[in-house]
Amino acid sequence: MLSPDFILSKLAYFIKSDVVIVMNQLNDLSSQVLELCKNKDNSIEPSSVSDHIQSVVMNFLSATPNDFDRAIEHLELFISSSVPKAFVTLYLNQNYTMIASICIREFINSLKSDSLTPIYAFITDDGLYQICRSSLGAMIESTGIARCKHDQEKLVSFNDVFPFLMEISSELSLDLDSTMGTFGYEGLSFTLVRDFTAFVLPVWNVLQLLDNDTHEGKFYEKIGLPLCKMFYDLLAKMACSLRLLGSKEEREDILIVPWWSLYLDILKDLHSISKLYINMENDFWQIMKQVKGSLCYLIAKFGEESEHYEWFFEHKEVTNFYIWRQLAMMMLPEVEDNVEDQYRMLIDRSKLLVDSFKCIAKLEYLPGSFFVKFKEKQATDLVC
Repeated sequence: MLSPDFILSKLAYFIKSDVVIVMNQLNDLSSQVLELCKNKDNSIEPSSVSDHIQSVVMNFLSATPNDFDRAIEHLELFISSSVPKAFVTLYLNQNYTMIASICIREFINSLKSDSLTPIYAFITDDGLYQICRSSLGAMIESTGIARCKHDQEKLVSFNDVFPFLMEISSELSLDLDSTMGTFGYEGLSFTLVRDFTAFVLPVWNVLQLLDNDTHEGKFYEKIGLPLCKMFYDLLAKMACSLRLLGSKEEREDILIVPWWSLYLDILKDLHSISKLYINMENDFWQIMKQVKGSLCYLIAKFGEESEHYEWFFEHKEVTNFYIWRQLAMMMLPEVEDNVEDQYRMLIDRSKLLVDSFKCIAKLEYLPGSFFVKFKEKQATDLVC
């Protein structure tokens, strides 16, 4: 009968042998890629090598074990080899960019396999991962993401970004749960809300332009359900948070904390998402009517001229007269006491409102001062 030690030693030998074989294959692959990069005189036919390179990559990835720990070890062989560097070099070569692109995409897509899902459970709480995610959000917020008209494969950029939005919304939902009804300085994460906004904007820009009569419409149906779930989950959490805030706002001893301003940011993003469906938009405004008092309180305390609150004007019943006045004043440009920007009017006193409105209604005149002179009267200075 074979002893356990003998069996383990043989097993270790075979495993080690497999590792050596894989490493030799990867080293050969790296050498072939680098040789192709040096092919300046086109003596090597790209098509003859590309199939072999892709075949080696596919064979390596298909051999990834289902066990999580072994899968990590398997992929570490690839990462520790010189193949990634060789692929980058190949990608930068205009003649072979497509070959490298296919291989790199295959490797990235392999990370989405079921055997590696525990990685995501770990990295979402990792500080470095969150910094990278925030950086990605900042980039796509300004540059936008791709959309397609007929071919779903062209939606790679959108498909890569949308899961981040779902991930961030889940974290934001938990954050709203944990801070609901709390009034201390520790509350909602400014970084998390900023990331949510950064990913909502480009995703919304793509979805609002999708054509329902083409292949894009079918894609829209696939992401519609998770998007609706995300929207109604966050809307419900926001409604509860604002109701609890409303029950405390009349107390004189209540401590006003900065993170309450994030409620307005979240509501603005949810309002944008609600525009994608008629029912969602109706439900959004119904909730806003229910928390009218809290909305007015937040705008009064945290409303800033640098923010955009135009969306509140769509339904005046969710605010009151004083908030409307505050929002309107914030939208007006600041008046500057500059002699060069003075505007002169010669008007009939009996037509003061009619004639002056023609000037006041022009946006470019608002930041300046007016010098008014009445017809058949002595000059009078009226600074508006």
